[in-house]
Amino acid sequence: MVMTELRENSEAKAYSDNLYEVVFQPVTKRPEYQDEPLKSKLVELKEAMGTEYFNQYIETLIKITYTGTVLWLITGREMNRTILEGKYLPLIREVFGVQSIRIFSQT
Repeated sequence: MVMTELRENSEAKAYSDNLYEVVFQPVTKRPEYQDEPLKSKLVELKEAMGTEYFNQYIETLIKITYTGTVLWLITGREMNRTILEGKYLPLIREVFGVQSIRIFSQT
């Protein structure tokens, strides 16, 4: 969306020019996660976790930082962080081939 469309959207919703709505996109739909090797790692993780759990815990992440040796995941819910660390940490470590994983919650 260009800025004029955002302003028109904000006017239609009675927002000020400085406030506009940004629609949340799932991780695999965001442009910043379309490059390799991250894209193929996410596909592999989805196959390993299953679509339902991948959609619930990975697609909803706020941010992923992957350097090849370090992986950081930021989630918006503490419960999701707990489940990722408790149930899926070994799987995530294996798929991404990293020893250092940090999972943060923004709550």
